[in-house]
Order: sequence, then structure tokens, then C-alpha cells
Amino acid sequence: MVLPVLGIDVGKFEFYCALNVEGQVRTNHFPNSAAGFERLHRWLSNRHVSRVHACLESTGGWSEELATDLHAHGHVVSIVNPLAIKSFGQSELSRTKTETPLGGVVPYGKTIYGTTWQGGGKGAGKVYELIKPNG
Repeated sequence: MVLPVLGIDVGKFEFYCALNVEGQVRTNHFPNSAAGFERLHRWLSNRHVSRVHACLESTGGWSEELATDLHAHGHVVSIVNPLAIKSFGQSELSRTKTETPLGGVVPYGKTIYGTTWQGGGKGAGKVYELIKPNG
């Protein structure tokens, strides 16, 4: 069974999502906080989606808490290099990567099923706190 793909563009204060379920794409955005994560789970539940393959661009630490939360809730998570998404878009003859998840994260997420993030492991949270971006 192929999971729905949830493309996520994570910023410092909020994250934008595009959910692709059998070709139907829905978008939304949420605060990048525990309250925003809970709103995301309700949004997925309201769409009768219990499990997704979430594809996040690595964002210098801003995506770590969201990835951890999604993984803890049983979702498949991939954190990818933004350059890989840009290169994928170029290979698909897309001229630009727009600043929405539809610009490349969702189509790229469909191609990387074997590459998943398993969390940081024991002690990773402490390391994350030491290197977390300021401000």
C-alpha cells in the first residue's frame, strides 16, 4: 500500500503542508510549535488520513521537532536535502522551485520511499538543544 505523501516546507515560525491522497492535493499551514503539530494531526484526521509519508526539507534545525513528533505518531518521515529537491525539479523540466510544498517536496516525496528518518536516538535531543538555531 502506498501511503499518502505529506510535503512540508518548514520555517522558523510556521510550516506549510501539501497532502497528496490519490492525486487530490490539499494544502494548509500551521504554527511551528506543539500546538501547530496538534492542529496538523487533527487536520489529517479530519481527512481520514491515519498515516502518511512526510517529506521535509532539512532546514537547519527547525524541522527536527516536527519530524520527531510525526515519527512518534507512527508516520514515515524523510528529511531531504533541499538541493536534491531542486535537482529533481530540474530533471522533471520544472524551471523554478516555488516557495510552497507543491514546488517540489510532494513530487519528490513520491520517489524516495526507501529513504526514511528514524529519529535521532538516545541523547539526540540534548545534542539538538546544543546546536538549535538561535532566536
